Amino acid sequence: MMQMTFDLISDLHVETWNDAFDWSGRATSTYAVVAGDIAKDRNILVQCLQNLGRSYQAVVDVDGNDEHKTHMDNLSGSYKDLFRKINKIHNVVYLQDNLVVVVGVAKIGRAHV
Repeated sequence: MMQMTFDLISDLHVETWNDAFDWSGRATSTYAVVAGDIAKDRNILVQCLQNLGRSYQAVVDVDGNDEHKTHMDNLSGSYKDLFRKINKIHNVVYLQDNLVVVVGVAKIGRAHV
């Protein structure tokens, strides 16, 4: 039987910290699922996901409401903007309206709108 483990990371709200986000040495698995509410600021979110991408073989990002707080007037555009930014990050996949296969297991994300 194949076993896959992953770290589940959520609700970091990194913009509330005074220190820069650094996940170095904290990974306990090969893979991570980031389950939203990481940062309202897109630049901070990208920096956080880049850091996580260096710590894991693969990171699957599922956005939360914080990631869209300042973009609620155009939620569809917000999803597209996140996809464009996150798609450029090594080892990180934005799951919204996307498919990722990790160790032979497919994960599918679907829009909420």
